[in-house]
Amino acid sequence: GVAVADSPQGPFVDARGSALITNDMTEGPIVNGREMDWDDLDPTVFIDEDGQAYLFWGNTVLRYAKLTDDMTELAGPITEVDVPRFTEAPWLHERDGTYYLSYAYDYPEKIAYATAPDITGPYTFQGVINDTIPNSPTNHQSIIEFEGNWYFFYHNAELPTGDEHRRSVAVERLYYDDEGRIVPITQADHGLAVPPPSERDASGS
Repeated sequence: GVAVADSPQGPFVDARGSALITNDMTEGPIVNGREMDWDDLDPTVFIDEDGQAYLFWGNTVLRYAKLTDDMTELAGPITEVDVPRFTEAPWLHERDGTYYLSYAYDYPEKIAYATAPDITGPYTFQGVINDTIPNSPTNHQSIIEFEGNWYFFYHNAELPTGDEHRRSVAVERLYYDDEGRIVPITQADHGLAVPPPSERDASGS
């Protein structure tokens, strides 16, 4: 669906009165001899430098489509993207003219990524950047730049009352090597606001 508001804080209202993507618009993969009927998961929108908006989504099959200027209608065909072991949770970002497509890989999920010279591909697989989360079989991510630094948002189940279905948001710094590859990310046991143990004073503050 699509909801709109005058502020990121809302209130949001239905922009269409109907779904933008419905299950009969996509062909699900065959699982245990039948077509899967929930193949349209985890939509993410990316607006390219020319102002064109794209919707990426999928469950075991990754798809994208162009959106109209108001982002309430499809503006082109639904196209499949071939990347290895795609599960769900696509995310797009661009850096120095390269498009980075990160996604949940396999199950239990790791986070892998592929790169392309254009938003529509072709995408070249670059590998896993975040391993499985010990207490959650799923691992969904987003990557953003803020004030010159890059950050990797994901989830675990580290809340005191957490289990694999009670997810909590986590964030780590993200770095690139000299060739523009993402340096693999390890889940830390402390937040960004707390210095690593090696940098704390003897009092533990």
